[in-house]
Amino acid sequence: MKMLVITGVIIVTLLFSGSQLEAIPSISIDDVGFYLFTPKNPTEGQKLKINDTDLLDDSNFNFNWPIRIIIHGYESSKDSYINIAIRNEYFKKGNFNVISVDWSYYSHTLYPIAMDQVTPVGTFVGELTKFLNRQGASYDKMYLIGHSLGAHIAGVAGNHISPELYNTIFALDPARPGFEGMALERKIDRNDAWYVESIQTNTFLFGVGMVEPVGDAAFYPNHLDPIQPGCDEISCSHTRSIDYFVESINSDVGFLAKACSACSEYVRMGGEPSTPKEGIFDLSTNAEPPFARGKYGA
Repeated sequence: MKMLVITGVIIVTLLFSGSQLEAIPSISIDDVGFYLFTPKNPTEGQKLKINDTDLLDDSNFNFNWPIRIIIHGYESSKDSYINIAIRNEYFKKGNFNVISVDWSYYSHTLYPIAMDQVTPVGTFVGELTKFLNRQGASYDKMYLIGHSLGAHIAGVAGNHISPELYNTIFALDPARPGFEGMALERKIDRNDAWYVESIQTNTFLFGVGMVEPVGDAAFYPNHLDPIQPGCDEISCSHTRSIDYFVESINSDVGFLAKACSACSEYVRMGGEPSTPKEGIFDLSTNAEPPFARGKYGA
């Protein structure tokens, strides 16, 4: 059934014409929420607003801590797995400001409508980070982690703050339908942060993830297989990129790949902090948690 739903999303996207998309109402800033989580409030988010210094001052935001901004994808929200799982792992790691972007008002609509909001939502995310930067938060402390459409939102945000740069963007299986051939300023690319890394888990004909490499380093777990080990459907493989990233934050074993076919050197996928590298990498994972196989997966 989920295979049919995803395929239907792709077909509907292709059927929508430019004139139809232009008729969709513009998104309002009131339809996008920003929620701060810290070790002091790990489960109840504190709302932030662009240019609202009172809310920021009254929150637990700590300018000395790293900032990690999570952006969900299609049919998700601030309460979805991506937000809960990633922030829990960060708080196991240490002290972080974790901001969840909630654009679920539009992510739960038809895919073409949600896709059309990627640029305005990304612009709002960029404006929030500009506000934080004006208050004293360094862009070098900021990572953006986006899944599916959220990966493209992160890219738009990075383009919006140019010539400034975020430290890192992690693009988790960036959405493909509607984005192949799209202008770079409307999707994720390697110029959107000082370092951009992608984890691409659902590629090829029936996949919903980008096929071409994204960013400075592109990881293809399980060698371009569109169905990941332990999955039997597209949606599972699409969200498996989240599972891999979550585990990478605190994994002692690590998701390792060879720097080249004849190399003895290894590179790490995901992780905290990010480790910049450049190239296209593949690796193997286990079918069940823990997914990381260390050197045995390279």
